[in-house]
Amino acid sequence: MGFFSFADSLLRKIAIGGGSPLTLCKADSFWGASWDADTIVFASGTHGIMRVSANGGEPEVVLKINPGEAADGPQMLDGGRLLLFALATEAGAERWDRSQIIVQSVASGERHVLVRGGSAARYLPTGLGSPARAERNGGHLVYAVGSSLFATPFDLTRLEARGTPVPIIEQVARSTNSALRGGVAHYDVSATAMLAYVPAGLSGFSQPKALAFAGRDGTIRTLALPARPYIHPRLSPDGRQLVVGTDDGREANVFVYDLKAGGSLRRLTFGGRNMFPIWTRDGRFITFQSDREGDSAIFRQPASGSGPAERLTKPDAGVGHEPESWSPDGKTLSMNVIRSGNQSVWTTTTDSAAKPTAFADTVAVEKHSSFSPDGRWLAFMSTNEGNSEVFILPFPSTGAKYQISTGGGRTPAWAPDGKQLFFHSIVLNRFVVVDIREEQGLTLGTPVPLPIDGAIHPLAQRNYDVTPDGKQLIVVLPAGAAQGDPSRRAAEQINVILNWFEELKARAPVK
Repeated sequence: MGFFSFADSLLRKIAIGGGSPLTLCKADSFWGASWDADTIVFASGTHGIMRVSANGGEPEVVLKINPGEAADGPQMLDGGRLLLFALATEAGAERWDRSQIIVQSVASGERHVLVRGGSAARYLPTGLGSPARAERNGGHLVYAVGSSLFATPFDLTRLEARGTPVPIIEQVARSTNSALRGGVAHYDVSATAMLAYVPAGLSGFSQPKALAFAGRDGTIRTLALPARPYIHPRLSPDGRQLVVGTDDGREANVFVYDLKAGGSLRRLTFGGRNMFPIWTRDGRFITFQSDREGDSAIFRQPASGSGPAERLTKPDAGVGHEPESWSPDGKTLSMNVIRSGNQSVWTTTTDSAAKPTAFADTVAVEKHSSFSPDGRWLAFMSTNEGNSEVFILPFPSTGAKYQISTGGGRTPAWAPDGKQLFFHSIVLNRFVVVDIREEQGLTLGTPVPLPIDGAIHPLAQRNYDVTPDGKQLIVVLPAGAAQGDPSRRAAEQINVILNWFEELKARAPVK
């Protein structure tokens, strides 16, 4: 089985019977793959589509993409002579529902657009049961639009669809972060005609969740709020309010909750997909990412909802900005900049004439930046040393660099007094806290795991925050935690259909 490790950006394989995984190659990003004979082909945000020997080696570029484009879900056809993939040429939440499904000759580069509006495509050799029919029919093309799988007969010789696409499976789970996971639809089909898929609404991204305070001793106090697909909670500087996002895969919005008065959530954002909310240091505004004006820019809006949102950044075409942390003086914002699959840490200021400046920008993935309470340090995650690890650099950077985690770490957050740093340990799958002392630089204590179980840690977002007194964390838990069991996860399932080719041919027959 082949798989990609986000912790160290490596493509690997492992025997089904178990054993140690074998490294095949390095990949700066990974947007889908397929394995044909002795070759694995995969999409990389920076380089386009690559292929590498299933025995490992240096990957080579099969398909280059232009700036602002994104390729996803490649599949080699016809003995490696053809390449099937989805190509998005615009940004935004709906980019993969507006992308093209293309088959292209590897040798000549000649393209055939098969579908305008769809992604996660796969060619299935449904005609192999009869050699005569296989030559006449070839097979079927299956692809995703929204949460539905569509199918149409496909002639592999003429490279053309032969019929009207029909919906074949409804409510299939999709990725909710197109910047990181491309056009992923959670399904696959085996050569033996078995279909497996994750139903929409049951995937980890869109399932209902609970919000809770977690003490350092592991005690849990769940907030009296209805279960929703919560993500990215942040506490106001005075600890009296909470801002949190919700994302069901289609709509993403920002809500504010008064922790002292209680009551219900108050919706702050309207129009577009709105994500990654953070407070300004004075507690007056909430900063967030939105695609409401056609790009993935950063806005800020009065936390009271008394005024409209104000645009703070103007990303270039194909680039996304995600707000991460404000400096203590409220003049500098650190942000995650996503372009062509690469992620890096930049800073921008409230000066309208100033331009964003790169802080940590390499071929590695660098994100989850967090200013120290005194503004002298910036903690962030980087894969530059192989694994995903947490580092601290002076701000502004002097060239000094301190590695905080070992064995995998991400999503750092400072204690309010600046004497400790929290982060999520990948190897332990737990929150960890480490003492930080300033003595001619930084002196680090021993990381201490916290006995907080059941918290949900999505790859793309820091899914927790630290209370102003530093004694608790606000965390996201499975909805089952609301019934008193913080380690209980909401039920997930994979649906499997045997002999699916027969149903497929009956539902989408050759005309």
